[in-house]
Amino acid sequence: MTNEERVAVWEAHVAAWRASGLPQSVFCREHGLKEHLLGYWIRRGRTKSIEPAFLPVKASTAAQTDKIMTGINLRSPSGWAVQIPSNMNMATLSELLRHVP
Repeated sequence: MTNEERVAVWEAHVAAWRASGLPQSVFCREHGLKEHLLGYWIRRGRTKSIEPAFLPVKASTAAQTDKIMTGINLRSPSGWAVQIPSNMNMATLSELLRHVP
């Protein structure tokens, strides 16, 4: 396997782990990976300069989906996640988001 192939394989593993929402240990166990290697590639990816970007989202009202909205879940490509309850004070939310990378 070439170095480029190895990088591509591990970048795919890291992307799959991020999308899964699972803890690293569980993801590694389920996919037959060594946890320390996944951790290495996650850290390695953080050293690359990533251009911040906003992604388009599609919002719908509770009436359109027949579901009660309980809050918003945000997850970044770098791995952080925030759960915001629907009744959160807007000033508190604003202050929180100022500290999100």
